[in-house]
Amino acid sequence: MFLIKVAVVGVGLALATASPELHGDAAPAYGTRGERVVGVMNVTIEGEAYPLNTTLWYPALNPDEAQDSYTYKLNGLVTEGQALPDALPDRANGPYPLIIYSHGLFGARFESIHYAKHLASWGFVFMAADHVGSTFFDTTSAQDVVRSFGTRPQEVTRLIDYAEAINAEGAFDGLMNPEAVGISGFSFGGYTALLAPSAVDFPEITYTAEGMDVR
Repeated sequence: MFLIKVAVVGVGLALATASPELHGDAAPAYGTRGERVVGVMNVTIEGEAYPLNTTLWYPALNPDEAQDSYTYKLNGLVTEGQALPDALPDRANGPYPLIIYSHGLFGARFESIHYAKHLASWGFVFMAADHVGSTFFDTTSAQDVVRSFGTRPQEVTRLIDYAEAINAEGAFDGLMNPEAVGISGFSFGGYTALLAPSAVDFPEITYTAEGMDVR
């Protein structure tokens, strides 16, 4: 079973990596893009209730030195990014920590592409899904928002279960470290990150100054 080691609200980390001027003349150690090629892949995680449209960013191979350019399209939203679509993962240098990202209310899985590709370039696997009834294109009522308080943590556990499944076989076999799983979120996603471990049947959840240790 994948072990959730820590839950992180991602706003502070995103600002720290994006703002070298906050640290004086020298850029912080992780302020610049890492050396790893970033792959991007869109998948649909099926479920009894409803599917989850999900995107993965991960350290990838680029043997042909292809241009790492990708256009993200979602319900009329178009954003350019630096990643290789459907590239083979770089398993040789793994396993890598896994980060599950939860977007804000009226957001979507593409709201923090810069954050996703930055962590992937430093050797993380990053997964984000559209929280159903909680995005800019499908939140239609207050009832959708209320329902999301309960469904969002369950959707995070579905992402973790999916990661565990693809980590066991196929192209992603052994890519992720099952003992290094983090949950990051923005705004409503911060709530989701803090509550998600309670949706998993773990016997012990311990909060510390450094974060959350779930066993």
